[in-house]
Amino acid sequence: MVETHRYVSARDLFEAARSASKENDRTSRMLAEMEEAEGLRGSGTGAHVASGSIGDPMARVDARVDHETAWHRRIEENCELINLASAMLYGRWYDGNGGIDVLLSGKHADVLWWYYLACESWSVVAEKVGYSQQRCMQLRDEAFDTIDSYGVRRIVDGLGIAKD
Repeated sequence: MVETHRYVSARDLFEAARSASKENDRTSRMLAEMEEAEGLRGSGTGAHVASGSIGDPMARVDARVDHETAWHRRIEENCELINLASAMLYGRWYDGNGGIDVLLSGKHADVLWWYYLACESWSVVAEKVGYSQQRCMQLRDEAFDTIDSYGVRRIVDGLGIAKD
């Protein structure tokens, strides 16, 4: 579970979620490149070592597996933070029945999602939601003010918010 007290404000939490999303993307690409570099060499069952070389033919595989294991926990921690941020935007089940989507609007939630979780630039965010960059930043600020006033857990759980 994410320790929300580590974040002073909604902005801090979403900046951390953006960093986590970028890190997971970089790590996934790096691990895929390492796996691709290993290649699928299915020629025979014996060890094939180039003449004049010393080494384990499985060294690349072993290195990738060790690296994956080391990053696995970090990726999981990042996903927990990203999921918390998503729940703050769209509700506990990410279905648009809670969070900022209900409290303010879907546009507010979408602006934060595109910028912080999809890691897009403000120009791309503006294009995706159909507003100017300046208006997108205003929606962001309104959403952050709302999250800060209610608190993270109340936004996610929907506590203290009357429904029709």
